[in-house]
Amino acid sequence: MITAPSPSSAASAADAPEAPLDLSQRRRLHVIGVGGPGMSAIALALAEMGHDVSGVDIRDRPVLDRLRAAGVAIHIGHNRAHVHGCDAVTFSSAIAPDLNELDAQGINLTFFHCFPHYFVLPMYSSASSYRFRPLGPEETLMEIWSLARIPEGRQTDRPTPPEVWETDDPRWPPIPAQDFSNIPKQQKGLHAKDFEYMRLSAGMEGHISNVQRTVDGFLADLPYDALLPALRAVNVYPFEQPILDLGF
Repeated sequence: MITAPSPSSAASAADAPEAPLDLSQRRRLHVIGVGGPGMSAIALALAEMGHDVSGVDIRDRPVLDRLRAAGVAIHIGHNRAHVHGCDAVTFSSAIAPDLNELDAQGINLTFFHCFPHYFVLPMYSSASSYRFRPLGPEETLMEIWSLARIPEGRQTDRPTPPEVWETDDPRWPPIPAQDFSNIPKQQKGLHAKDFEYMRLSAGMEGHISNVQRTVDGFLADLPYDALLPALRAVNVYPFEQPILDLGF
């Protein structure tokens, strides 16, 4: 089944689609990974149904000649221009779709930030959200949620209540474990006798300074017309940013 993608309704190939595309009308369709046995068969069937079909694969192979003979426009190598004007894009769950092509369809979002302590990293099928909750001067609770797009009408179970894990808990996946591994050492270093203040890389770690100075602006009760430009400056991704003049 093929779905028409949109920022609010796109689902991965492993998800149940939200809105089946009406294939009784002639459509402009694009197939990612078209050289695979399953996707080539889909592309051929769609072409035989009378649809305008294009497909992309990372290399040429004999099966693509058969598709070309059936009228399928074949591209070698990914490019977001391939999907311009398409009614739908389909891809196999066996491969990771090209994010440039999904971005051109409005599926691949990048970043949402709710100042000062919450952000979401969305992808084409799911997302991770992070919320930082200070528990005191020496401790912060970092909440990590794995979010999935749920098709309309699907009933889901109640989410499992989160558990508090220590930074060295072996259940952490590799990426969070990597992020957390040096936090205890950093915290200890902040209390070293010769520690004066934290030195930031002006070109790569300026985002830390920008966010903290924006927080200081709120604590100082600055007017919102002064704070708004600072909020726009810190609600950005990636986080590797230079130190900026926030105007206060």
